[in-house]
Parts: sequence; C-alpha cells; structure tokens
Amino acid sequence: MPSFICNRFNRSATALSCLTVLSLSWASQTSVGAAAPNQIAAAPATAPQAVDVDTIFQDLQSLVKDYYPDGKITFANRKLHFQFRAANEMGAHSKVIELAPMPNGIVGDVSVEPGTYEGPHKDILPSDIVDGTHATLIMAQFSRQRNTHLLAKLIYPPDVSTGFMDRFKFLIRSFNANEAPLTSDPEKRVLAPVVVLKKQPPDVIYKNIMAIVKQYYPQAKITLKGNSLHFERKTRQEYEYYTRKLELAPELGGILGDIELKPGEYNGFDKDKIPSEQFQGYRTTLLLAPYSKELKTHMYAKIICPVDSPTVFKDKIRENVNSFNAGE
Repeated sequence: MPSFICNRFNRSATALSCLTVLSLSWASQTSVGAAAPNQIAAAPATAPQAVDVDTIFQDLQSLVKDYYPDGKITFANRKLHFQFRAANEMGAHSKVIELAPMPNGIVGDVSVEPGTYEGPHKDILPSDIVDGTHATLIMAQFSRQRNTHLLAKLIYPPDVSTGFMDRFKFLIRSFNANEAPLTSDPEKRVLAPVVVLKKQPPDVIYKNIMAIVKQYYPQAKITLKGNSLHFERKTRQEYEYYTRKLELAPELGGILGDIELKPGEYNGFDKDKIPSEQFQGYRTTLLLAPYSKELKTHMYAKIICPVDSPTVFKDKIRENVNSFNAGE
C-alpha cells in the first residue's frame, strides 16, 4: 500500500480504515465480492403521480431551449421534433441515411402512439446503441391507463451534456410514473428527484464494485492488489482507431475495468472533460476521477463497456465511485 495513503488516513480524526482491507487474499475477496452492495442514500420522495402528457411536452421543449437555445423545435398533434447542428449521413453500422447530429448537436423525436410499442428492439428497451460518431437512444413508456405509449428517439454525439440526458430520460419515464418518483414545483413542471450520495470509504466502494461486477458479469475475472482493482470478461487485443494503438478491449457480453487510488488530483488524459463517457465504435469508455480534499487523493476509474452493457450497471459504478468524495 502506498505510504501517502496510510499517512493521511492515520492523521485524520475520522480516518477511514479502508485500505488495509484492500490487501485481502483472493479467498477473502471471493467472499467479499459475493456480498450485496451497500445502498447509497437517496433523498426521500413522494409517491409517483400520473403526469399530464401536455406538461411533459412543455417541459421537453423547455429542456431543449435550455441546452440548445438556437435549436429548431416543431410541435403539433402531440408530435415533437427538435434538432440542432444536424445533417443527413449514413450510419457507420446501420448503413441507413438519416438525420444525425454533428458535435454539440442533437436530434430528437417524441410522440404519443396507440397501444404498446412494437418497433425495433422492443424486447430490450430502453436501448442505447452506438453507430459511428453518435448513439441512438430509444424509449417507449407504456401507460395502461391511457393504452398508449410515449415513443422517444434521441440521436446524440459523445459530447452531449449528461444533465440534458438525465432530464430527458426522466421526463420520458414520467409518462407512466412507474419507474421513478416525481416531484413538482409551483409551476407544475416535472422535476427529477435529487439523489444525495453518501460518502463511503474506499474499501466499501471496492467491495460494492466487486459485488456489482459479479452480479452483472458472474464469470468475470476480478483482481484486487493493494489500491488497484481490475476486472475483465471476454476481452481481446484490438487496434484502437482513436488512440492508434493495440489495446485490450471487451467483446459483446464482456467488460473491462480498472479502479485505482492515486495521490493528488487527476492530471491525465482529458482532465478537463472528466467525468466523461466517450464513444469508440462498438463500445464506450467511462472515465471518472473524483478528488477527495480530505485525503488529497483521487479515485481513478476507467470502464470500457460494449454497446450491450446494461445502463444500470454503469449507473451503479458511477454512483459508487462518485461517493468517494460525496459531501466535500
């Protein structure tokens, strides 16, 4: 274990006795990895309420105006279309010519449709598929009460704001008010619930991440050595188009990840853009590096996920890594 971690933990009155745990034998790690992840505290929320669809469309238009003030928006007969910095191009993998966003752009369509969704990828919705320089998110929230579904198709580039994406998904999910709690302000706009992360010591975060990997990738190989955690499943050496190097990468159904504690703030690749999720053909690379002023240390996380990686898996990894400096 690096001495800089030990010394800072020993000097702290609220010292985290965590990193000693990270020297566990592999047998101990197996039993730890099998444990259920600790729950991250969230703000209490009221019971979900049905949301008027016209209110959702109003909020969607406000959302687009907030993030893309010069974007084009059309709305009629409960069909919404918006675009900014977009052009027709052929998808790298779909081989279909369609309107697609350029960097800093967006393309979206939302409409109310009868019955349940019977279109592409109906068995895996919501789907989020990378196609060359952009990705396509498809959601179809079904309301039994209305016997209709809210169909949303969002085409976005790698530099899209996570704030925009989170709020867009929440507004679409609010159509049937079953997947997430809702709150409202005096203007009756739909607001996403505030999630409050509880700060966790590194050993707990490592335990949680190992358990999450085992849950979603039970055959993954997990290695814990000192302050470094590595996990992988179905990987191979590939020539990386963006870095121009031969690198280890996961195939479909696989995963590749590294978590490590390092001194000081992160000063590596794309330091001004982290946290980030970058698209690279059939996979994305998630980079996180939350810095703890108390420990003068950052937790570096690099997770490479193929396009079929569950969104909830990535969300759980983000939550646990970001809990390293929560509340500071």
